[in-house]
Amino acid sequence: SLHVASLNTAALRRLDLHDADSPHPFHGVVHRDADGRPTGVVTEVFMMVPSPGDDAEFDDSVRRHGRGLFSAAGTTTVLTMPENLHQVELQRALHERHELTVRQRYYLISPGVAGLAEAARLRAREQTSDRFSFGGIKVFVNGCGHDGLGKPLEDAKWTQDELTAFVTEADRLGMQVWLHSLTAEGVRMAARSVRSTTQGANRLRHRIEHGGDFLDVVDLPLVASSGALMVTTPQFLHSMTADATGPRAPARTILESGVPLLGGTDSTGTVPSSVSILGNVAT
Repeated sequence: SLHVASLNTAALRRLDLHDADSPHPFHGVVHRDADGRPTGVVTEVFMMVPSPGDDAEFDDSVRRHGRGLFSAAGTTTVLTMPENLHQVELQRALHERHELTVRQRYYLISPGVAGLAEAARLRAREQTSDRFSFGGIKVFVNGCGHDGLGKPLEDAKWTQDELTAFVTEADRLGMQVWLHSLTAEGVRMAARSVRSTTQGANRLRHRIEHGGDFLDVVDLPLVASSGALMVTTPQFLHSMTADATGPRAPARTILESGVPLLGGTDSTGTVPSSVSILGNVAT
């Protein structure tokens, strides 16, 4: 997935991850050999690596994948996460030229792409368009939940108090929050933050991404009391079968408990071929 990368020496130096004392800004892991030299395997650098190509190549990629990947699979709306604010401008320009073949709602990764104040400004700008609009905020409660080599790791990026304060402020501003959580503890943290904000009402439909895959069923009362929507990622059952940190996916138990369960493809984050909605339903 995008959470794990293999970088050469030049890339490690450019990202300032080559030195043993270099802090990782996104709480990732830089693997090192016995002499302390980076091996090249790193986690959580997808927000740091520059996007390939120029603006024209970006535009072509959006048009091409809109037709060949999403429209071809019957998808009419894509919920996307731009890598930076410039990409939002490029996508808006495509929309204004009527060159988007699918509806797009974008979610801003925070704090990596935009803070809440900037997100609120963009939301006000986009709210009149049906085909291209601001969707909400995406936060990473944790990363991939392992060290990049399959060893389980609680790589939380927030304390509970920090996360709760952030979600509370986003809720106050009227912005939906997606909380990416790839461990049971991450799901707990996300549910606590939503519960503190909504007291079970969840009027903005805050949701826990992959929560339906990594939930510990003993936490169902906590999730139910939070009102959080749980997202399950069916393709994980195939793409993560060899991963010791892989999903539990207790979908039937979640549904029978009355907790709302949504389906997500995660197609641009992990496996592009998972874009088929019917294929995910079949899984």
